[in-house]
Amino acid sequence: VGTDLTVTDQRSASENDPVRGGIYMALAMLSFAVNDAIIKYIGVTMPIGELLFVRGVFTIVIIGSICTYIGAMRSLPALLSRPVALRAVADLATTFLFVTALLNLPLANANSILQAVPFLVIVLAVIFLGERVGWRRLSAVTIGFVGVLLIVRPGGSEFNIYSLYAMGALVTVAARDIITRRIPANVPSMIVALANALAVTLGGFVWGLWTGFVPLDARQIGYLWASAFMIAAAYSFMVLTIRTADVASSAPMRYSMVLWSLLFGYLVFGDVPDMLAFAGMALIALSGIYALRREAKLRNFGENVTHISKKYRW
Repeated sequence: VGTDLTVTDQRSASENDPVRGGIYMALAMLSFAVNDAIIKYIGVTMPIGELLFVRGVFTIVIIGSICTYIGAMRSLPALLSRPVALRAVADLATTFLFVTALLNLPLANANSILQAVPFLVIVLAVIFLGERVGWRRLSAVTIGFVGVLLIVRPGGSEFNIYSLYAMGALVTVAARDIITRRIPANVPSMIVALANALAVTLGGFVWGLWTGFVPLDARQIGYLWASAFMIAAAYSFMVLTIRTADVASSAPMRYSMVLWSLLFGYLVFGDVPDMLAFAGMALIALSGIYALRREAKLRNFGENVTHISKKYRW
């Protein structure tokens, strides 16, 4: 599942490298897509709780090693801070909802629904952060929501309970990103990632106690290690993206996730979305790029003009 990690960003305009930032973002989305394909492929062979627990243990080992290498372990007490803990809980809910949807929906459809996160973040920012939204961003939200409806199609033959799981994951991802804004910038990104891994691992273990555990063979363990490496790579590339380029310049590559999911969905599972789903994906991508660029522009404007109200957005 795609994630936005908190990092301290002190780049000057001259240090902004949109080309490298775009490449890192594309690699992050590729890593997430590979992870999702692995989980969808291997998830039918074991209980979901066990899958998340075992992969979580591997992820903790990898991310913990990275934290040790970069010296982030001195910030370990931040794991217990309220915003980091709340974000981890939101990520746990997201993981369970999304993995359940992923195992039962076409790969591209499930991932495309999650690409509507920027729109829901705007709505939640209005409700919980007091931001005001003008007609431009409101139009982007509306168009993005139409795109989601074209993919989900409530009441249609393609609609099922797992579509609701994907929609639920959309809500929890947006809530997670709102909480992320409350995490102090001095908390290392990989500590946030470690908190998420710990929460998902514990949640997987508890769920496993209910659904049971089965013996795993070397092939399954290998796939779970590969999934854990892909998650760690995705987190790392996201950090590099944020440190290399601003949000506006890297935003278009965020939606390469849809292309990767279409490719892996076709090659691995033989999934081919219909024309309405393709149209919904295009609407989400185009309006999402606009929404992210607009958000970055408004943040920069608010930082540069000191007398403007922080709550004012248009």
